[in-house]
Amino acid sequence: MYKILAAGIASLMIALGISRFAFTPMLPLMKSDLHISNILAGNLASVNYAGYFAGAVLSAVSVRYNRYKILLANLSINVLTTLAMGLTSSHLLWFILRFCSGFSSAFIFVAASVLVLDKLIEMKNIHAFGYIYGGVGIGIVMTAVAIPVFNYMGGVYASWIGLGILSLFLCIFPIMWLKEDTSIRDYAASDEILPQIVKNSGEKIIQNTGFKKVNSVKFDSNTIKLMIAYGLFGTGYIIMGTFMVAMMQEITHNFYFGITAWLVAGIAATPSTVFWSILGKSWGNLTALKLAFGLQIAGLIISLVSKNLTMLYIGAFFFGLTFMGIVTLVMNLGKQLYKGHNTKLVGYLTAFFGLGQIIGPVLGGYAAKYFGNFKDMMIAAVIVLTAALLLLFDMKADTFN
Repeated sequence: MYKILAAGIASLMIALGISRFAFTPMLPLMKSDLHISNILAGNLASVNYAGYFAGAVLSAVSVRYNRYKILLANLSINVLTTLAMGLTSSHLLWFILRFCSGFSSAFIFVAASVLVLDKLIEMKNIHAFGYIYGGVGIGIVMTAVAIPVFNYMGGVYASWIGLGILSLFLCIFPIMWLKEDTSIRDYAASDEILPQIVKNSGEKIIQNTGFKKVNSVKFDSNTIKLMIAYGLFGTGYIIMGTFMVAMMQEITHNFYFGITAWLVAGIAATPSTVFWSILGKSWGNLTALKLAFGLQIAGLIISLVSKNLTMLYIGAFFFGLTFMGIVTLVMNLGKQLYKGHNTKLVGYLTAFFGLGQIIGPVLGGYAAKYFGNFKDMMIAAVIVLTAALLLLFDMKADTFN
């Protein structure tokens, strides 16, 4: 079982911790060494999320057969696109590489998740499945530790190449331990028997098939508010998720303080999905979701009003603790709304969240360019997240009892 979990964790470290989120600590280096603008930075982040969104949609219907081959192919693409970022200074090629990186990340996420889930079903250890999502936080921690070393060795280009080599090394684990025996079955047991993996533009949720499936969506007050709130969350959180290290560097005038904040965020993110799932069961998903939003907003406000290093790290901790947990809680709320797994509702939620993530960095980049700093951009993120929280407070709580 431990080998299977290690392979799943390594896959998510590659696809999300490195390929997706390494751009955040790389951004200050690209700004200082390559003199890229905040607008270009925001657009590069958005095109990566657009690639992930496209990949998530396509993988939903294509990752059914030959999942191991699909995983290997997309691991190869992902490693090569990360490496290639260190081999060119062409902005056009950067856009292509970041889109392909996001696209392949989605396929890695889905294929690895289904392969791990199938193997755990065979071992009767399905309860351990959620632990693989700690790979996102562990990957963030790895980038926070590795990038300063690579940068010292050779600057921004060496950093991208070093990250690609790290990803290549991590590929060893899914290659060795996620092989599937197609002579036994060519269709995932997890697709038919137990929980379904739902792609949510970077995050995940397990839908327990102990509930009935419901395929119609009633656009009542609670459903509409949840979808809008989730879209606003996608816009608000990703601004911090893209510009955190750059903002911390602007406040502290020290890159290493910014990268340490990213390290703190990764540490907090590692156990976050398990933490919020437990809290959601104990307090109720809606109450836990309000708390998660409140903590994320508090973290952003702390980063805005304080120049104290400890307080800035607390703000980063709150961000890391909440951003993945909110995804889990929103999906659980959707399940509660319909007393079962509703594929269409999940699709709508995913679309709102995914579009929010694509829009957020573009708006953030233009705001940073217009105002000349990151402070006003973060104020906008606080406003957007507060609007989402107010929608949650306006939802009828008795629906979820």
